[in-house]
Amino acid sequence: MLHVSYPLDGRVIGVLGIGREITERRRSEKERETLRAQLFDARHMESVGRLAGGVAHDFNNLLSPVLAYSQLLMEQAGQDTETHEFLEQINVAAQRARGLVKQLLVFGRKQSLSLENADLSEVVESFSMLIRGNVPETVQISYDLGEGLPPVRIDRPRVEQALMNLVLNGSAAMPEGGVLTVCTEPTRIETQSPWHLTPGDYVQLSVSDTGTGISEEAAQHIFEPFYTTKGSRGHGLGLSTVFGLAKQHGGAVRAESVEGVGAVFRVLLPVSQARVVQPKPSKARQKGPPKGTELVLLVDG
Repeated sequence: MLHVSYPLDGRVIGVLGIGREITERRRSEKERETLRAQLFDARHMESVGRLAGGVAHDFNNLLSPVLAYSQLLMEQAGQDTETHEFLEQINVAAQRARGLVKQLLVFGRKQSLSLENADLSEVVESFSMLIRGNVPETVQISYDLGEGLPPVRIDRPRVEQALMNLVLNGSAAMPEGGVLTVCTEPTRIETQSPWHLTPGDYVQLSVSDTGTGISEEAAQHIFEPFYTTKGSRGHGLGLSTVFGLAKQHGGAVRAESVEGVGAVFRVLLPVSQARVVQPKPSKARQKGPPKGTELVLLVDG
């Protein structure tokens, strides 16, 4: 604020200036705007998830009679008829549609989970051979898996599916080759966090690539179902499935990217209070193969 004093003849006889430091206030306002935008995005994705889950549930009910009747008609038509081939194509298309429905149900969190306590590093390690088989040879895969991680309570096949989706998404961003890194590590979420999660202990699964990165426009929609930057080559359900699975497990997923440099997707899963119990070998395994008292008759003809 600047105040200038004038006498009656118009001459300046004094100047009073007052300055106020507003850097902290501007920073706080910017943080509030960021949190408000993140909250809006979270509510938007929640609404989209409910819509997608409801539509998928109804569509799944419509697919059931298509699959059942096509199977019955195939049995009646016989194996060597042209009609059987047509019906088989109908059945295959319906099966693929049901696969998409399952992904939508995961996104909408309307599919039940079969939970178990697991070490996330062990899950990734045991799945590494399948990952290598689905990634081009031009892509180098690196693992940085934490040891002695606290257990997470997960539906293992669904988490493996989410991991594969992230790996395929990362490898697709590197058409000329690059480095794909899979990492697991413990993470602590404090009160002030952009994750919108309950403060506590989590395990983080991250998949990073050295690809083309994500544009600012695409970053606003990448977790929405049927949104894809791959044109006709993608169906837009891979990342939305990861989003739904993370939410269904009580966690969250975020994407960070620098366009032209690469991207990293981070999934947080809450730590379970129970310990991972390693299965013990059965008594039969400990003592060797089972034995009996029967006689075996060998006839040499």
